[in-house]
Amino acid sequence: MKTAIIFGGSGFLGVNLIPKLLKKNFRVKIVTRDKEKSAFLKTFAGPDFLSLVYWNYEKYSDLEKIIKGGDVVINLVGILAENHKGDFKKYHTDLAGKIAEECKKQKVKHLVHISALATEKAVNSKYAVSKIAGEKLVLANFPDATILRPSIIFGPQDNFFRKFARTARTLRIMPLINNGETKFQPIYVEDVTEIICKIICGKKTPARIYEIGGDKVYSFKRLMELVSSYVGKDVKFANLPFYQANLLAFFLEIITKKILTRDQVELLKTDNVLSEDNFKKDFAINPKSVEEIVPNYIF
Repeated sequence: MKTAIIFGGSGFLGVNLIPKLLKKNFRVKIVTRDKEKSAFLKTFAGPDFLSLVYWNYEKYSDLEKIIKGGDVVINLVGILAENHKGDFKKYHTDLAGKIAEECKKQKVKHLVHISALATEKAVNSKYAVSKIAGEKLVLANFPDATILRPSIIFGPQDNFFRKFARTARTLRIMPLINNGETKFQPIYVEDVTEIICKIICGKKTPARIYEIGGDKVYSFKRLMELVSSYVGKDVKFANLPFYQANLLAFFLEIITKKILTRDQVELLKTDNVLSEDNFKKDFAINPKSVEEIVPNYIF
């Protein structure tokens, strides 16, 4: 039985990936920093098939013991906002490089690194810069790694459509940054996990960077219109120019960084769409659309 090690396995993508790996007869080791949040994962399988390792992502000397014996390593670690200055670099760049370095030493067969789409274009975003720097370190330390750059990932437990559905149920007027003109190409979480499984179950790793997204491109406004229709609300939209959104984010950051940050406003200046779609042919996959899936869990 092969062992798959997942860094950041308690998040949305990890929770959907773990059952697939278990069905494919992988022994799964989940590396997480949040003991309380990840405790429920123990219900997925018995201790012979699934184990949790609690690690603060800072003591790099522990990586040898964590990765030793692993056949496959999947790095899902990612944050959307910094709690402390330098967190983007810490998690997206430094940690990614150290994991890749140890994977090379341990002769891991497959390394899959999850990055983000369109980050190479958002040069003024700290999030984007840290992601690109992380990719470069991963490939420098483990040239055979496969890097996936997904657009927004959606599914029943997502924090995108569900979040805006809650907003649509309570607000009659929803502000849209730059009138919601930013474009996205959302991809279904089951399609992402299927791609990961095909990579790690293949005989030869397709060592390259893949942009992955759904079949359709939507403006942010169109996505919000769909959400509003699914929850049965007639929501009106108000334009919030970038400079006003940036000012609002400045004050929100003082209260909480969970609503909106200036770095997230910066990211919205770049369309989140594929420049190529080779992944569909290489992985023999036809991505599901928002209209096929989202109405089943947003209503």
